[in-house]
Amino acid sequence: MFLFIPSLLAGDTTACMVKVAVVVLLWLIVIVASMIDLATGIAASKRLGQHKTTSWGLRRTISKDLQYLALLVMLLLIDIALSALSPYLSVFTVPILSVAGVSIVTIVEFVSVAENTRKGKNKDEDVLDDVQQLAAAAIDAYGEEKVKALFMALQTYYEKKKA
Repeated sequence: MFLFIPSLLAGDTTACMVKVAVVVLLWLIVIVASMIDLATGIAASKRLGQHKTTSWGLRRTISKDLQYLALLVMLLLIDIALSALSPYLSVFTVPILSVAGVSIVTIVEFVSVAENTRKGKNKDEDVLDDVQQLAAAAIDAYGEEKVKALFMALQTYYEKKKA
């Protein structure tokens, strides 16, 4: 059995500590993935000629890491509670939610690293990314219908100018 309550009930603190160490190792994977994301983000900003490492940017990374760890602690607490059911349901003998949480967060960081490594290498893709982010921000700020009307007006203006 992997989770904690059965080990504690059996009085096996060594096994419990090994299990805690495995979970902490999973959490370290998330931190390492975040640091790789930070490094590739800084490299991408250098390629774009916008390299300005600020304390605000670094605090954002630390804040993101703390949010990830808070999520993982909550998932671990649920896993610990579910481990009490392990004698009845063998699926709860491993920290399913913790592993799933680490996997999801690591995938998110992997996608971010992939985006960072691509930035500054293809100007057309960078412009497209900027336009997509601008459109998403406009929709958030003004609503989808108003943004559609704005784009229709711009398209009409462009067609008139083109003719």
